[in-house]
Amino acid sequence: MKSIRTLSITTIIVSLLVLSCSGDQERESPEPEQLVDAKTASEPAAPPPRADRHYVLDEVTRTIYEIDLEKDEISNRFEAKDNLVCIAYDPVKRMLYQGFGAPDPALKLLNPATAEVVQAFEFPEPVTAMLFHPIKRCLYIISKDSTHFMTFDCDSLKMVESFPLHVVNRGFVGPISLSPGPGSRLITANGDRTSFSAIYPDAGYQMQTITNSLADRIDCAVFAFDGTAAYSCDTKKGSLFRIQFGSGEIQTQLDSLDRPRSVQIEVNSNTVVVVVGRNDVLMLHPDTFTETGRISLADHGDRIVHLEIPPKANFAEVLMTYKGVTRWLRFDIRNWEVMRLVELI
Repeated sequence: MKSIRTLSITTIIVSLLVLSCSGDQERESPEPEQLVDAKTASEPAAPPPRADRHYVLDEVTRTIYEIDLEKDEISNRFEAKDNLVCIAYDPVKRMLYQGFGAPDPALKLLNPATAEVVQAFEFPEPVTAMLFHPIKRCLYIISKDSTHFMTFDCDSLKMVESFPLHVVNRGFVGPISLSPGPGSRLITANGDRTSFSAIYPDAGYQMQTITNSLADRIDCAVFAFDGTAAYSCDTKKGSLFRIQFGSGEIQTQLDSLDRPRSVQIEVNSNTVVVVVGRNDVLMLHPDTFTETGRISLADHGDRIVHLEIPPKANFAEVLMTYKGVTRWLRFDIRNWEVMRLVELI
């Protein structure tokens, strides 16, 4: 991979996957799972620092917004170009990682303090998703053609691993999301391939891909609580599935949902959370998909663009549109009251 020096920043609405939490430590900051190496098992692992900044890409204004979590206000803005598809923030290095798609696929490291690209890597195919791991201090990156899965070491600032994904039955659309799971596992949703993949970085990057023949498109997938199954959304047919790893058996299926998206798990109450319609959040039993609750966020915006619940957190981060403006909100998921609200203007 070759280094390049061209400054470019771009856009799409994406909520950060990194646990960028600050403010009221008891209410908002989940304790990350500590992954201790056998050699240092006797020494307590230090948790990553709590970020005082949060970054959001807004496709409406074509802007990256920096949110000051101490003041709940926008502290900086960065112009964005059309081919930036995902971002992640490292609070240790205070570095903003940017993944670019076509026509110039690349990973670029932006220093927000100076608005300068300090390092860049060309990619063979467009980047489609990436995930920052705060404990392992690495960035996982996947590309559109599914033949590249890369690990970037955030301390040495080097690509350390690259290996193929989905080399069999490759289709035009590759992985379009990347989410964390228990035990440092990862899961992708593979779009028009109607499949999802579990990836095990700690076990030599072993992988299992499950194709759902009953689905038209899988845009979102997350691990179940015990890691033995996955929840996935079919955004075309309006279905939600729980599918067992290993056998590929569909254990539970819920149909006739109105535009289901952003499926998440809330570990504190053992609940599956999914966005439906314009601004409703549906809570479901994890095994039976029996409805256990429903909340409308219509008082806070016109449409939910994205919802995410960080691992072990008691809050949800939500992007909503409101009269043409994008809002970033944090809700207390115990009562769905607003904890933070920043308008991206």
